Amino acid sequence: MKLLVLFFSFIFSRGLYAIEWKTETPWQKGRAGSSQSRLIVGHGPIPLGAHEIILGLEFKLAKGWHVYWKNPGEIGFAPKIEWGLPEGWMAEILYPLPQRIKTSSGGEAFGYENSVVYPVVLKGQDFRSESDFPIQLKIDYLVCAIQCVPETVDFKLELAVSGLEKALLSPHETKINQAFANVPSPAEAGAYSVEKNNQGFLLKAFRQTAEQIEDVFLYSPQKKLKWKMLSLSKNSASIAEYQFEIKNPPTAVEFSIVSRNGSKRMLSSLWYGVASQGPSGTSKRIEIQNHPQISQNSASDLSLSLALFFAFLGGLILNLMPCVLPVILLKTTGLLKTQLLKRSVLSKRLAMTGLGVISSFLCLSFFILFLQNLGRQVGWGFHFQSPGFVSFMAFLIFLFALNLFEVFELNLNSQATNKIHSWGKTDFFEGVFATLLATPCSAPFLGTALTFAFSQPSFTMILTFLAMGLGLSTPYWLLILFPQALKILPKPGIWMNSLKRILGYSLLLTSLWLLYILHQQTTPTFIFGMVLGLILSFFILRELKTPLKWGLVSAILVSSIFLSENFSRSTELTESPDKEFSEARLEQALTSGKIIYLDITADWCLTCQYNASFVTNTRWFRELLEKYHTEELILDWTNRDAQIGSFLEKQGRVGIPFSMLISKDKKILFPELLTEKNVKAKFEEFFGKP
Repeated sequence: MKLLVLFFSFIFSRGLYAIEWKTETPWQKGRAGSSQSRLIVGHGPIPLGAHEIILGLEFKLAKGWHVYWKNPGEIGFAPKIEWGLPEGWMAEILYPLPQRIKTSSGGEAFGYENSVVYPVVLKGQDFRSESDFPIQLKIDYLVCAIQCVPETVDFKLELAVSGLEKALLSPHETKINQAFANVPSPAEAGAYSVEKNNQGFLLKAFRQTAEQIEDVFLYSPQKKLKWKMLSLSKNSASIAEYQFEIKNPPTAVEFSIVSRNGSKRMLSSLWYGVASQGPSGTSKRIEIQNHPQISQNSASDLSLSLALFFAFLGGLILNLMPCVLPVILLKTTGLLKTQLLKRSVLSKRLAMTGLGVISSFLCLSFFILFLQNLGRQVGWGFHFQSPGFVSFMAFLIFLFALNLFEVFELNLNSQATNKIHSWGKTDFFEGVFATLLATPCSAPFLGTALTFAFSQPSFTMILTFLAMGLGLSTPYWLLILFPQALKILPKPGIWMNSLKRILGYSLLLTSLWLLYILHQQTTPTFIFGMVLGLILSFFILRELKTPLKWGLVSAILVSSIFLSENFSRSTELTESPDKEFSEARLEQALTSGKIIYLDITADWCLTCQYNASFVTNTRWFRELLEKYHTEELILDWTNRDAQIGSFLEKQGRVGIPFSMLISKDKKILFPELLTEKNVKAKFEEFFGKP
């Protein structure tokens, strides 16, 4: 009877504590939808006097996605944690042995796929208060597949405190113990030794127990490590030597060694150059609150250099895009006129244009950061979603065209004219103008660089935009270095009047294109008023000879900008004008078994229009959709749409063109610039070769 009472008392106490104990936080889903995370607890209420608490950071990852070990490999970073704990308590995160993961660039990352639990040990003074033990933490982590998405989650948990002498177990005990079992333990004394040499490090394994080394992972708190492992004496009976070739080896390195003794697998940790480390010998102790393990700059050095290179290359290619063509033509006529100028004057004018491009990109990055701090969704070409900006550009380009047709001349006094030429203002604003027209275009490499930039800290974004500006302005800097290239251009003559008219017509066509965009963003009433304003400006500039004409034209311009915002209309779904896009409807379609080709486009995106004309509207593409029983969904992002913007963010993109094949359990993203070859290759990759 006594045993029965004890049994039911135990069951009752377990049920009571199950209600009151908090052994986990709710799952928090990352904004990309590819990861979930939560905080789990390894035991029940904390007994009074406890000085150690066991936790786990659990991640669930979608297929093909991974998070990182403490040495992430070529790119990425391990989870960074800021803790908020009671006074006198500190946290130590441990890292289970990682997997070797092949990246899309052909490199290698060290991390975890599918799921992982990072064990955490909280240590501090004896906890004597019977009030709850509060835990707060903020985690910044990077989850990667083809793209990488930075995520941030916050957890709060109140652990119960009991008068029990010993902590009871929690449902997560087994899971956390398994994670601890995958954390390398300090190597036995005399089992291994490490020496530093000119190539890197020499690891010696003494085989008293006939251990066989299967793999080794390296970590340094000073830098990310990439190494090449060479076996020097594999067949020796008593010792095995392994050379680790490392460029600029650090002074402190941890060797996580995977070895086998018969059927027993062993995980050992050995430090070189560190006098002391955490109790487990496997991870660096974290400082509380404001001292993350790895600085953000050092976490992404290689990826930053690649992103800057892609940004420069993308900016350079933008010179060949139709968006920038009118400005290039304008600059060409200017260069033809300057062939007779001194080299110093020519260099100054070219430099001012280049500085105009670079300054504009820097200003654009600052403006994007400002809007992001206000909580706005911002992507590449976002300003063309503003009817006010499009109205301003249409009006400005129309005025440039009228100037080329000699409808009006800027008649300034000689002193003002000299100042303008001496300051290079005209050349500078040509660079600004080129940048504004380049922004609705995308180019190869540019999408990758922009996706990286929009997910990084402010300084990195500014550097990326600076690299883009340098790329777009490269032709001007090259002409400064090699001015003799201008000699291949024909000498100025009467034929230039015909060229001016061609330039004027090209600018008029650009203005008409912007009016078409406005037609999609505003009402017919506003378009009628806008056209009327342009016509009125034409007659004012042609007929009036007084400075008053500029006041009237400016008033029309300001009115157009103001009214365009007031007459703007909400965006619509291209295929179903009566329905707005929602991820819930997309998810519903995918759940029913449909395979969808999703295309996000905009009227202001010239690369999107190219893709539509030469790829998605062609007969062969329609036959491709029919062959693979794929439905097409086209989303129009001409106007601002928070749901489409949010969807792009979750896919790790910040701009368009954007296209993907997606089913309920699989997806694949397409390049920005589509061709028949790369589209068919992506379909074969998704469905398999027939």
